Amino acid sequence: MSEIKIIDMPNWGASMDEGTIIEWLIDEGTEFKEGDELCEIETSKAVMALEAPFDGRIRRFIAQVGETLEVQKPIAVVADVDVSEEEIDQFLSELNYYVQPREES
Repeated sequence: MSEIKIIDMPNWGASMDEGTIIEWLIDEGTEFKEGDELCEIETSKAVMALEAPFDGRIRRFIAQVGETLEVQKPIAVVADVDVSEEEIDQFLSELNYYVQPREES
């Protein structure tokens, strides 16, 4: 099985408890490089761009635009194209983080 990674809501300071996704700057399925801007997050003090902590491909957004999450909560799943949606669902369930399974189209 290929590696699956999570991108978390960052903690940009001692006073930051949560952040709101203002805009995703890339689409699901898009490859990115470390340092690329992935999304804009609003905190109680500012709106900042989250830079990718590693190279990868966004497979699923967990946090949707307008959603507010606590720091260190998952906001996106990163995995290669050969990782199935079922493997991603299983990975998230093992993290005890419920995400509604994708509907088949």
